[in-house]
Parts: sequence; structure tokens; C-alpha cells
Amino acid sequence: METSRFEPGSAGAMLEPIQIDDLYHEDDVPLADVRTSALRLLVYAGVGLTALFVLLGSAIRIPRYYQEAFVLKGTQQEQVRQFSYPVFVQERYAEVGSVLEAGAPLVKINAPEVVRAVEAYETARQRRRLFESTEQAVYQAQIETLQLEEDRYREAIAAYEEQKRAGWRLFVQQRDKLTRLAEQARDRYERERQLVERQFISREQFREAEEARIVAEADLALLIEARRKEVADLDAQITQASLNAAIAARQRAEVEHEMQRLAQSYALEEEQARQALLRTYGPFEVAPDGLIVKAPAAGTLSFVAEVGRELPAGSLLYKTLPSATALYAQASISPQRIGFIDVDDPVILKVATFPHYEWGVVEGRIQALSVTPDTDGRYPFEVAITDAGRLAPYLSVGMTGELAVELERKSFFGYVFENVRRVYFSAVR
Repeated sequence: METSRFEPGSAGAMLEPIQIDDLYHEDDVPLADVRTSALRLLVYAGVGLTALFVLLGSAIRIPRYYQEAFVLKGTQQEQVRQFSYPVFVQERYAEVGSVLEAGAPLVKINAPEVVRAVEAYETARQRRRLFESTEQAVYQAQIETLQLEEDRYREAIAAYEEQKRAGWRLFVQQRDKLTRLAEQARDRYERERQLVERQFISREQFREAEEARIVAEADLALLIEARRKEVADLDAQITQASLNAAIAARQRAEVEHEMQRLAQSYALEEEQARQALLRTYGPFEVAPDGLIVKAPAAGTLSFVAEVGRELPAGSLLYKTLPSATALYAQASISPQRIGFIDVDDPVILKVATFPHYEWGVVEGRIQALSVTPDTDGRYPFEVAITDAGRLAPYLSVGMTGELAVELERKSFFGYVFENVRRVYFSAVR
């Protein structure tokens, strides 16, 4: 290796290049040209990726969803109370948001119509109570008297029947005895008649046998006739007693029927007055200076009128939301899409109050689909909630959101060709 030197500080000194080292050798092998191989690999990779894309685009089915707004409703509607006339709110026993039990007092109201309805109810109730305390006791006494009379006749009939049976037993004994005596007298008469014909005995002896026969037969006949008359008399008495018992029973039944009719009439009058109050005011309790309106069912009080003011006709007195109500989503679909959905199709609900990316979604299924359009020309349908997820404790009637119904599934190329066909037919037609 050669070097150049100069004297430092000399005037004619010049800088010359210095070869430090010889890095190149003629016998070194140059780099090969790989551009053709790299291009070939890129082509193969492109073809493979294209084939994979075509395969996935044809095999994977991508769902298409139809989205529509919905509102949550309950199987039990809100309970509201309003009147066609003004009422004055005297007291309030619960506040908005209170959890109520069925029959819990809400407010006390008053109005001329309220006074008239309460007076009709109280009058009917007093009439029923007065009947039960006085008139019903009189009817009951008559019924008991007629029952005793009927029982007395029934007992007399039983006594007559027993007398007939006892008389029959005595009659049988006497009849058998007289029958034997009559037979003996007839036998004696026949024997002595033969003897008198042969002149073995006198006529006087024969007449004694004949008289004995006549007396024995007469006694038997008299006994039978007496028994017949006795039975006839007893039968007549039984018939009369039966008739009297039937009359007493009929009179008792008439009195019972009249008592029941009056009792039902008074009870019906009271019930009609009570039902009139129930239809207008719901569950109630009569107070000395007004009417206490109660909660119709267990739930939450969502509105109640202010105390100390008169509500105009048609104004809300209170509004409650039942606690035990099953929620469902209500929505509608356009006629163009109605053919894509059916009952039992799965639905995804996104509640607007709770972002779905934080709280998740609600799952459901279509439980009812109308076959006739509404006034807007759309077809209403209902979605039963099958899995509310994390939102189960928080869902309530009135919440809104967006639901998604799967209409169909197509491949990627199916959607591409669909757009191509749409553009083509739009251009042709």
C-alpha cells in the first residue's frame, strides 16, 4: 500500500488521495438476480389469496338485518282513574314512586256525584241490614211454626200407621179364634143335622146347635166389619193428616221463598250500588266526609293528583303501573318486508336507554304477527322477550329502542350480484 507524504508547513504542499485499503477483489462472486423468482412468488400468493377470497365469499353466509323502532309494553296496562265531572281531592295517602299493595289507600275525594253514589250504597246497605235484623226474624219464626205444624202432622200419621199395625195384630188373633169357633159350630151343626134326620136327637137339641153356628158366624162377621171400619177411619185420619202436612209444607216453602226473594232483592240492590261505585272509582272505602279510593292492584304509583284542589272533568286522579306484568316489544314492518318475517323468528332488541355496547342486547322471538295493516299501511307485530340479560332488572313499560330482525342470509358475491342485477334492471327498464 502506497502513501503520500508532505512536509507540514511547506508552501508547495498539496493534498492527495490516500488509498487506505483495497476492498475489491476481482475474484469476488457477484449477487444473483432474484427479481424473476420474487415476481413468481408474488403471482402465486396473489392467486392463492384470490382463490381463498372467492372460496370464503361463496361459502360464508352473511345475514341481512331489518331494523325498526320498538316500544316496550306490558301484558297488564297501566291503571288510570279519571272522571267525567269535577272532583275535589281532600287527602293523599301515597306519593309518586310508592310501591303499593292491592287495596292500599291512595286519595280521598268528594263531589256531589260522589255523595249521591255513596248515599245510594249506604241506603241499600241499611235496607239489607234492617231486613236481616227484623223482617227476616219474623219470616224465620213463621217458618219454624209451620215446620212444627208439619212435624206434628207427620207424627200423627206415624201414630195412625202404628195403630193400624197394632189393630191388625189384635184383629188377626180374634179372627183366628172366632174362625175356629165358627168352624166348630158348623161341624156340630152338620153332625146334629144328620142325627136329627135319623131321629137320634130331638129338634130342640138341633136348634141349639143351629143357633150356636149362627152366633159364631155372626161374631166373625161383626169382627171383620169392625176391623174394616177401624181401618177406614184410620185411613181417613191419615189422609187428612197428610193433607194438612202438605199444606203446612207448602206454606212453609212459600214463606221461605218470599224470605229468600226479599233477601236476594236487598242484597242485589246493595251489590248494584257497590258495583256502580267500583266501576266509577275502583276499590273504595266509605269515609264520613268523602270516599277513599284504593289501589286496584299491586304496583307502583306513577301519578297522583295534588291535594286541596278541584280536578276538572276528564283529569287524571292517579295512575299506577302493575308490578307483575310481562313485557313485550311492539313494532311494525312495511309491506315490502312482511314476507321476510314469520312467527317464532329470533329478534335482537337494543334499548335506547342502555347502550348495547356496554349493557348488551335483549333477545326475543316474534310471538304475534298481524295479517292486516294498520292505519299507516304497516303490519304490527309483537316480540316476546326470551333473554333480557343484564337489563332484566331495569326494563319497564314505555322504553324504546331499535330491534333487528334477520331477513335473509347471502354470500358476499350474492350481495354483489344483487347490486349488479339491480343496476342492470334499473338501466334496462
